[in-house]
Amino acid sequence: MDNLEQELEELRQNTKGILNKYNKISLIVGLILAIPVVILSILYGLNILYCLGIVLIIVVIINIFGTIKSNEPLQKFNKIYKNKLVLNVFKKIFDDIIYIPEQGLDEKIIEKVDVISTGDNYESNDYISAKYKNINFETSDINITEEYEDTDGDTQTRTIFYGQ
Repeated sequence: MDNLEQELEELRQNTKGILNKYNKISLIVGLILAIPVVILSILYGLNILYCLGIVLIIVVIINIFGTIKSNEPLQKFNKIYKNKLVLNVFKKIFDDIIYIPEQGLDEKIIEKVDVISTGDNYESNDYISAKYKNINFETSDINITEEYEDTDGDTQTRTIFYGQ
């Protein structure tokens, strides 16, 4: 296993370990809290469902915290994956490759082409500029959405374009 594969595997295991840890913690805390809550609700005549609902909220908060905590190694994994693995594959296929995962095609370029509307929300990433068989090209992932009001007066979001 080369260094890149080993680094990616370590990040994958780290993320998985963090999620498993918080899942176990929330299960243990849930059980530890549930038993006294049931006993106290029986002794004091409290609504058992209300009390267990509070325990459930605490367990959900612990799971949310675990998910947030595991996001950092996941972002690091994605960055290494794109900047090393994907870029190396592109270099084997294309000449003069420029790959910037955090950037995309500028909205003004799409407006200038005048093929589709840029909607209310324009997002773009995974910018690629390269040459393939002596043909220069630029591309990126693009997501264009617009907001509209439905028949009930609620604001909804509709995808106009999603792709490259």
